[in-house]
Amino acid sequence: MKQQGALEKSSLTQTRQALANRRGRSSTTLLRPSPTTAAPIEATPAQEAPVQCEAPHHHHGAGLDPTVNDYGPTIAFRNDRVIVVFFGIFVGVGALLAMLHSSFYFAAHAVAEPRVFVTLLLAVAIGAPFTSFMITRLLDIRSWLGGDKTFLQWIRTITFSLWGGLQGGFDISIVVASLFGIAPLALLDAVVIGLPLAQALGRVGCLNYGCCWGRPCSEFSILAVRYRNPTTKIMRYKPELAGVALHPVQVYSTLANVGIYSVLMTLWVTQPDRREGLLAATFMMLYGTKRFCVEFLRSDFPRPHRMRLTMWQFLSSFVAVAGAVLLVAVVPGNDVVTPADAGAGLTSALVWSPLAVVGALIMGAVYSVHGRKVGSW
Repeated sequence: MKQQGALEKSSLTQTRQALANRRGRSSTTLLRPSPTTAAPIEATPAQEAPVQCEAPHHHHGAGLDPTVNDYGPTIAFRNDRVIVVFFGIFVGVGALLAMLHSSFYFAAHAVAEPRVFVTLLLAVAIGAPFTSFMITRLLDIRSWLGGDKTFLQWIRTITFSLWGGLQGGFDISIVVASLFGIAPLALLDAVVIGLPLAQALGRVGCLNYGCCWGRPCSEFSILAVRYRNPTTKIMRYKPELAGVALHPVQVYSTLANVGIYSVLMTLWVTQPDRREGLLAATFMMLYGTKRFCVEFLRSDFPRPHRMRLTMWQFLSSFVAVAGAVLLVAVVPGNDVVTPADAGAGLTSALVWSPLAVVGALIMGAVYSVHGRKVGSW
């Protein structure tokens, strides 16, 4: 009996050992793949990428792609010392069209002598880009005073503000009107008639350059715009937005400016006996309203807020209300414009077109010429 019990105990021990060995082999097989399966299981960078928790365009600019021209190439020309961006070319073409409109209007309605137009054109061509640039530097002055940038880094940063350009153009127009004894609103009519067209082309340039961008929107929106090229402004300042769907505020502004231009042209053609200042007041009211609304969808900087409104919305409100007040309280008491002489207007546009080209080249150069890298002189 003892011998039989010993045999049973030995058999049980061997069975347990066999089961243990089998489990060990199974675990080893799971942990150590065979040579035929080792290659597919081995992780590679290409295989690891799809399991990232974040989409590439949210992961520290991983979606940047210099081979992609988001909305046309941003750079028109470059060498070791200078870069020319297409944005300034759009601005220059828009400025040329606006100046030709003004030249026609000046002569067609006998607003002033040719020397007034020449003075105004050159002053605006130089002054408006300067004020457009300086307002952005003033808004960014803390980066210099706070030590984040040296003075040279701060002053060489290339940024522009449309409001700064508009303010500069308005101030220059008022000064020129005062110097030559011209009714300010009559002069402003000639200035604004082609301005929305210039702004429309400028906003197309914004779409190309990647500035004045909008807030993120639904990834499924067919209207959304996306940027990935590192030379665009949005990718230089906000690379985490690479590939993110954004509201196409540049397109909205372009269409709205074309609409404003259409309204002004309609008033010009259909109301030959209109009062001086009608076009200027209408532009102020429509443009201020348009900009106030578009601001809700913009997210570029600087955007100082007060009471949930941006600084630009307060300024837009002021311009729109001022335009409405002029339209109701001032324009009705102004003189009627001089009847249009289309022949004189066409002659003026042709004669002064070379000067308009010079003015457009000045503005285009300021907005398009960069130093050795995009965004800095």
